[in-house]
Amino acid sequence: MSDFVTPPRGASWLLSFFVSNQDLPLVLGDLSEELQQRAHMCGEAAARRWYRLEAFRNAWVFSKREFSGGTLRVTATSVLCVFGWIVLQNWASWAGRFVGWVAMDLVRLSIPALLGILAGRFLRGREAALAAAFTIVFSFLNAGTVFYFSLVVQQPVPHRLSFWAMFLFAWLWIAGTFSLGSLATRRRPRVS
Repeated sequence: MSDFVTPPRGASWLLSFFVSNQDLPLVLGDLSEELQQRAHMCGEAAARRWYRLEAFRNAWVFSKREFSGGTLRVTATSVLCVFGWIVLQNWASWAGRFVGWVAMDLVRLSIPALLGILAGRFLRGREAALAAAFTIVFSFLNAGTVFYFSLVVQQPVPHRLSFWAMFLFAWLWIAGTFSLGSLATRRRPRVS
């Protein structure tokens, strides 16, 4: 057995995603130190299993901490982003008549990512909570829209597979690109 056991890269990456930049070196250092001790006592395979389990546990704890602090600010920003997305989508539909539909469709596809980047820069250190809050708010808005049109307006919701597949794809695109945009602004130190 070698003297130094390298921590599993996937587990370290997971920690770098959820742990704040100022806490990450401390957490990685403590876990690495414990990994070395466990590798010496229990073997390398058991120590790596322990490290992965601790990485998941710490990611859970730090993500809960991220959601508990500043929740109102994150929620308000995500609600503003959802309504900003609606306004910008309507503007792009209107402008498409004058500019050309292909160009405006490209703009419409990039709006969620741009909103995610702007909101992520506004809420530094809270990007993961912002992405999750946007997805939740956007999901409730879509569920409300389907409910409104099917029950209140009594306009039948199509039961064709193509409609639901397109609806799911659009939901995944909008929530996914917003999340990627907001998480792209997060500065994480490189995990060695």
